[in-house]
Amino acid sequence: MAVKSCKCVLVSLFALGFCLQLLALAEPCQKGQHWVRAHYRKGYIRADGVNVSATSVVAHCQDNPPSNQNWQVKLATGLPHAWQQGGERTVEWTLEQKERVLDALSPLPQVLLNTAIEGIYRLKTSKIDVDNPAAGFNGQIAIYDPAFSTRQNLSRVMAHEIAHEMYRQFSFADRTEYLNVAGWRVKEAPSGLPVIVPRLDGYVDEECADSPTEDFAKNIEYYLFDPSKLKNVSPDISQWIHKKYGDKFKMGVAH
Repeated sequence: MAVKSCKCVLVSLFALGFCLQLLALAEPCQKGQHWVRAHYRKGYIRADGVNVSATSVVAHCQDNPPSNQNWQVKLATGLPHAWQQGGERTVEWTLEQKERVLDALSPLPQVLLNTAIEGIYRLKTSKIDVDNPAAGFNGQIAIYDPAFSTRQNLSRVMAHEIAHEMYRQFSFADRTEYLNVAGWRVKEAPSGLPVIVPRLDGYVDEECADSPTEDFAKNIEYYLFDPSKLKNVSPDISQWIHKKYGDKFKMGVAH
């Protein structure tokens, strides 16, 4: 009988421990907060450029970032619809990665966050460039493994990709205005179709010459994260961005 009683006590203690674990997982948080489970967080670069060390995160209630409500539902699984880069492999979002993406979006200016984005997907690596942190197409953004490395500022990566979509969603008038200010020329090809010719110099980054949308995305990125360089290299573009989007188009403005 003593053995049976001992077994009953052990089972009861196990059940109690299991119930306590369930209660811990369901820890109630106040309105405007969410429960963060304990997990290991890799080191990363914060939006303001500060390096954050790797650490074991203790389970806790955390205030929802401003981006939480609108963007959490956009963290999608699977492949983006009609994704042009076929053969890329999907991976599951981790808790840490979701938290980091939402935190990275929070300090971006509201004008940028108003861009229509259907979903943010989690893929392994780019088929075109294994070091590429992210890519976008047709209102969808793919986040690759390199985006979460300690070398990347995830807020900067997100700003760049959303800026691509902002340009793609421009009206014809807005696009023409940008091309004129940025120095891209439109001329007629022998076929009779218009061809966009890049300017010879004045790029804040050499990749800007790839296309108008890359040029625009890089310029928005530098306007937010390295404004002095953009102002020195491309003052007309810097002035145009400020005039078009106003004084609140900067990092850290409350939404």
